[in-house]
Amino acid sequence: MVAQDDVVFGAYLLGVCVVFPLVMLLVMVNVQIFTLLDQFGVPCPTFLASSWQAVYATFITDPLARYVVPYIPEPLANLTQTLAQSRTGFGKQTERMANDALVLSSNLYENLSTDSVRDLLHATLTGVGMDSLTASRWLQGDLPYKTLIMGIATALYLFETYLTYRQHQRLKVKIRPAAIVSIVTEDDFARANAYGLDKSRFSLVKSLFSHLQTLLVLHYDTLPWLWHAVGTALARYTGLGPEYEITQSMVFFMASMLLTTLLSLPFDLYYTFVVEARHGFNKQTVGLFFQDMVKSLALGGIIGGPIIAGFLRIIQWAGPNFYVHVWVFVVAVQLVMLTIYPTLIQPLFNKFTPLQDDTLRAQIEALAARLQFPLTKLYVVDGSKRSAHSNAYFYGFFKNKRIVLFDTLLDHADHEEICAVLGHELGHWKMNHVLRLFFITQAHIFTLFYLFSLVIHNQAMYHSFGFYDTMPLLVGFMLFQYLYLPVESVIELAMNILSRYNEFQADAFAVSLGYARPLSTALIKLQLKNLGNMNPDPWYSAYHYSHPPLVERLNALEAAEAALDKKAD
Repeated sequence: MVAQDDVVFGAYLLGVCVVFPLVMLLVMVNVQIFTLLDQFGVPCPTFLASSWQAVYATFITDPLARYVVPYIPEPLANLTQTLAQSRTGFGKQTERMANDALVLSSNLYENLSTDSVRDLLHATLTGVGMDSLTASRWLQGDLPYKTLIMGIATALYLFETYLTYRQHQRLKVKIRPAAIVSIVTEDDFARANAYGLDKSRFSLVKSLFSHLQTLLVLHYDTLPWLWHAVGTALARYTGLGPEYEITQSMVFFMASMLLTTLLSLPFDLYYTFVVEARHGFNKQTVGLFFQDMVKSLALGGIIGGPIIAGFLRIIQWAGPNFYVHVWVFVVAVQLVMLTIYPTLIQPLFNKFTPLQDDTLRAQIEALAARLQFPLTKLYVVDGSKRSAHSNAYFYGFFKNKRIVLFDTLLDHADHEEICAVLGHELGHWKMNHVLRLFFITQAHIFTLFYLFSLVIHNQAMYHSFGFYDTMPLLVGFMLFQYLYLPVESVIELAMNILSRYNEFQADAFAVSLGYARPLSTALIKLQLKNLGNMNPDPWYSAYHYSHPPLVERLNALEAAEAALDKKAD
């Protein structure tokens, strides 16, 4: 009898190889169709909407309900229900959905056996040309992991390269979209496209190098070579043997980080001192660049090493259910980092000074008081020390919130526009966007660790990559992350969709504060100053963008203002 965990993992691999490409294709086609309809002002036909719903149900929701929901681990199901019921969760509708999912899961557990899932997977694999013996071996966990991981990485690389190519071709279009003709000159549009083309070319070259590097590292078993080299060095110079896996893992982590930094160094130098400098954005010197690199490596070792040690020690101590304990540990680490990063780490790279403009300070404090935002500090950061790009953000827990303005933002926008930008940012706080995203992220991390628990002791995976006499936990987690890449991409797509929705909500909130016009002009100014893409490819933006394109935001602001005026009348 095949263990349930093996069947779950087999189903996951089937999803990676078959379902993931189909889902991505359906999502991209759907985005393209509705984008074109929207561009031509055509309302979505009923038959098209119903057809999409039918396809979605047939290929996504129904298979998930039948073959995935029954195998959701009970702790994750309980977590989902807890989040749905929490005050900061997703409301009563999500609570009902979570309860319905749990009922469905319970019913399917009773009516759907592990054997039937195994038989379904076996039939699917043989149906696509695999012989029966190989299919049986796959379902028993004897998988060609190296081939699978390299295939997954290549498929994802080709998909993302295709999107970048679409974006690259779109940037060659010299005609401005009708929606921005009145606000963006031909020269500004051409400069933004030139910057985008340079970044696109750089991305194509760097991603090719990174992908080839990944394939070479995996194919030639570089990971076991580095692992054994670290072990040999430790034994020679410290007398520590292979039983000190955590120590060896910490050194392995730091060696990997150093090698990765050195391999990416030429690209980082070129991007900073050629691409960014060519368009007037780079402000840092070569000395400052290397100073930042050394600081980052040092912090990575000082902070990352103990985190790695804690991660591995918990796995060794907790046993099969380690994923729960590791998840709690990671949540605690995140909360600590959120506390110390802006106050202890970021000041190592930038200088923070109190805002000196008394008029602007008074306006921001009045806005914070109006929204009952517990503002305690108001800083300006010397972002211009490294780049001409602009930004603003807030941080802090509970009643200790702080706002940070880039000095470049003060140079590019007037007081009312800065308040409008902050009105947008505080809208995220007012509507609990940050908190909700935090909870979603924790559910994602929990799922990641649970899936890792299914393969953590899989000898076939380690053997595929040259680890015959040892199974290092850290390396196993690294290899698993390659398997997880397709899921990570889908989650990233979903998070970007949610993020864009949140951005529209925050914009609407700023409109409700009376900042419709100032926010519009601020967005236009920032887009022009940052040479942002003003005519992105819809597929590329749907997959990569966490913020809506400028035209969409301006249209939404106009609609929100009109709705507010109509409501006032």
